[in-house]
Amino acid sequence: MAETPEPTLPDPEEKPTIPLEPVAEGDPPARGTSSILNPSGDACPNCGAGMAAEAVVCMACGYDMTANRVVTPRTGVDEVDPEPEDQGPAEFVRPGGKPMVLAIAGAVVLLAAAVAAGSNAPRREFSAQAAMVLLVLYRAVIHTGTGLAAVWCAARYVEERFGSVRLALARVFVAVAVFWLVSSLRLPIESEWLERAVRWPVALGCYWLTLFVLFRRSRGETLVLALLHVGTWMFVEMGIQLGVWLQDAAGK
Repeated sequence: MAETPEPTLPDPEEKPTIPLEPVAEGDPPARGTSSILNPSGDACPNCGAGMAAEAVVCMACGYDMTANRVVTPRTGVDEVDPEPEDQGPAEFVRPGGKPMVLAIAGAVVLLAAAVAAGSNAPRREFSAQAAMVLLVLYRAVIHTGTGLAAVWCAARYVEERFGSVRLALARVFVAVAVFWLVSSLRLPIESEWLERAVRWPVALGCYWLTLFVLFRRSRGETLVLALLHVGTWMFVEMGIQLGVWLQDAAGK
């Protein structure tokens, strides 16, 4: 009876080896293949070209590892939006609102102011009341013009362009009409000088608030505009009073 050879067990200390085929120097790996010397993580699975470990797209064939397809790059000229042209300084009279609508609103307020002035005339005679109505209308027109000049001065002060003249004229007209409406009312205060001391500041405050709402400027800029308007207002009023004094002096 033949003896059966005992199987040999591998040495646990011996490391397994994998036979490697020699690779010719300079020969690229086959298309779509990889080898132990050129693992798939370092080569493109589509064309076999070398890739960085963190690369996603093969620079040789355009294969995208994440999309699993070849990406064809677009060629051409990139269109770049032209830089906006310099529009210069901003407009002091900012857009907003229609001049005609503001003019109609100002006319309604001014009509109410004329009626209030006629009703509160010092004398109850028709001639005196009519004179007060005409005086309010005349001053509203004159000081709308002075307000337009004040807007121009304020725009120069903040170094901005004027903007729409019609819109500025309509806004100033509304503010002047509000001022004359409040100043033509009579407050329920017995003392005449105290009533005037309260009524005129209230009228000026309403005028400033109207400018602030319509022109949408900062409080400081609105204050500058109001002060410029008051200055031109007083200059014109002084001219009117001077003419009256000269006529009275010549009559005497």
